[in-house]
Amino acid sequence: MSDSVKIKNSIETVGKLVKTVIADIQARPDYSGSGQLKAMVSQLRTFSQHVLNNETNGTAQTYQELRAEALQRIVPEVHKLIDANIEMAGLGQLNTARKVQPSVLQSQNKTLQTLLNALEMMIALIGVPSSTSQSSGTGAHPSGTEAAGKPEPAIPSADVMAPAPPDQRFTGTVSFDGVMPFKEVEQSVSASLMSHQ
Repeated sequence: MSDSVKIKNSIETVGKLVKTVIADIQARPDYSGSGQLKAMVSQLRTFSQHVLNNETNGTAQTYQELRAEALQRIVPEVHKLIDANIEMAGLGQLNTARKVQPSVLQSQNKTLQTLLNALEMMIALIGVPSSTSQSSGTGAHPSGTEAAGKPEPAIPSADVMAPAPPDQRFTGTVSFDGVMPFKEVEQSVSASLMSHQ
């Protein structure tokens, strides 16, 4: 498969995933009251239009513009949404104002992670034009922010919101001077409840 076919396929994949992410965000119960989510959807719609334009009429220059937009604007925003979802899901029952269930946030993060992977693939395939690689015929293109001398951003794994395995959870008690350990409080409350029955 030629590089141009791979690029077109990756752009097509990104286009489909962006539409899925937009629909997911708009389906959230907290969408109507969140200016941040609405701004992100607006930004993703604009990006989706640029993706669509490149699917049908892409040139080397428009591919580079799409690559830059994905790298500089879309990838960081998707990372922010993933982080916000993790934080919101982590609050659990402590967040009384929560409108979105953790399972919905986890599912959305899987979709966002898939989009990030597709964006990274597209960014890598488009690469950075280099006069030396083009003139020497090697065709080697550095990808991502590597070309700018920055390390590639870390992409969290798809299971970023999975609970810790049982052997890594804290199950002991903590005792401070003058403070009763939880186990003792639990036993005291249980005994008190039993005596009132």
